[in-house]
Parts: sequence; structure tokens; C-alpha cells
Amino acid sequence: MLRTLQRAAAGLLLAAASTLATAAAPPMRFVLPSVAPGAEAQANYFPQLLRLALEKTEGPFSIEFYPHGLTTPRRALEIKRNGVINIMWDGTDA
Repeated sequence: MLRTLQRAAAGLLLAAASTLATAAAPPMRFVLPSVAPGAEAQANYFPQLLRLALEKTEGPFSIEFYPHGLTTPRRALEIKRNGVINIMWDGTDA
């Protein structure tokens, strides 16, 4: 009986610690490449899709746009380096 109570107490402490750690976790930060002027209508689809998916998950998040334009190769390089952006999308006109 004592062993069962000890296990239950340990489980409650672990659950409480886990909850506190989750509550104290900083928001997930997503930095997206800037959207080219005039392409907002097409380019907003992916950030809106990302926001919708993140809103369906638990935990805080932030979505920001990098203020300077980047070419597609530079975007890929920044992601590989863990640089100024950490998510990107690309398309084709084919």
C-alpha cells in the first residue's frame, strides 16, 4: 500500500513538473521570408496555412517575416545555416 502511494505521489509530481515546464516554455518562433510586393495574394496562402496548423496544436507560437528580400538559393542557404529564416516554401511556374 505504501509503495502504491509513493508511486502515485511520484506520478503527480512528475505531471506537475511537466505542466510547469510546458507553461514556461518559450513560444515556437517561425521566421518566414518576406513577401514580394505585388505577390501578396499568392504568397499569403502558405503563411495562413502554417498559422492554421499551429493554431490546432498546443503551445504558443509566433510567426514573423524577415524584413529583407532573399532569393530562393539564399533562402535555402539560410535554412541550412540556421540563419535569419527557419521556414520557407517555393513553387514553380511550370
